Amino acid sequence: MKALRTLAMYVDRLGVVVGTKWYVTRVANWCVGLRTAQIRPKGLEHAVELRMGNSSDALVFGQIFVKREYAFARELHDVRTVIDLGANIGLASALFLSLWPKAKVVAVEPDPDNFALMRKNLAPFGERVRCVEGAVWPSRGSVALDKLGGVGYEWGVRVREGSGVRAYDMHELIAIAGKPVDLLKIDIEGSEEPLFSGDTSWLGAVRNLSIELHDDACREAFARGMKGWRWKESRCGEYLVCNSLQQGNPAELPTESGARKVAAVAKGGSAD
Repeated sequence: MKALRTLAMYVDRLGVVVGTKWYVTRVANWCVGLRTAQIRPKGLEHAVELRMGNSSDALVFGQIFVKREYAFARELHDVRTVIDLGANIGLASALFLSLWPKAKVVAVEPDPDNFALMRKNLAPFGERVRCVEGAVWPSRGSVALDKLGGVGYEWGVRVREGSGVRAYDMHELIAIAGKPVDLLKIDIEGSEEPLFSGDTSWLGAVRNLSIELHDDACREAFARGMKGWRWKESRCGEYLVCNSLQQGNPAELPTESGARKVAAVAKGGSAD
């Protein structure tokens, strides 16, 4: 019965052909192990490749295309410029490029293995995408890569102070992408804490952002970094979505709006 419910969910979210193929692929992977899989869910212009076996790629695919954690993106209009921080293997970027045919995406990923597959998955989009191997950080320079989980945790790669990986600040990435940034997607495994603890004047170039806040320290840093800004707020899966960013003095913000409301909402509290 559980298997039938899972199949029905895949068919509903991915379409009959692709949903059935994804179900068979998952079963085959559980039984004998697969190296890779090619799949094109409805809504994508081009098929994407996933690493199978114990890789976390299937989980990322499930979050994006089965659980639809980027459903909020369908409510955005006239999107021309996207920055994808923590792009992993490019699945979210592929969705954005398919959803907004006139958009260009700057996809940023620090892990070389993830980056190689991301570049392959996004290659069919041609000049509409710029793949950047590196990490966002409060200042330009270099950082060190932490791959503590190994196989199965490719989605949890972190960076820290150190060397080995090119570090870009937001001003540099915005210069690459162009202004305004219609959507800034942030899923950087805890690096949001240093990012929002530093200079956040770059927010003036951002119209909308979505962010996964990984712990209390990240939530607190985000609240501090967003002080003086107001926005329309919602939740979508693990993402806090801040639309229509506008600068405003803290005194102009209602008591339970803006930055002071982020921590409660990000922990699962009401946005009302």
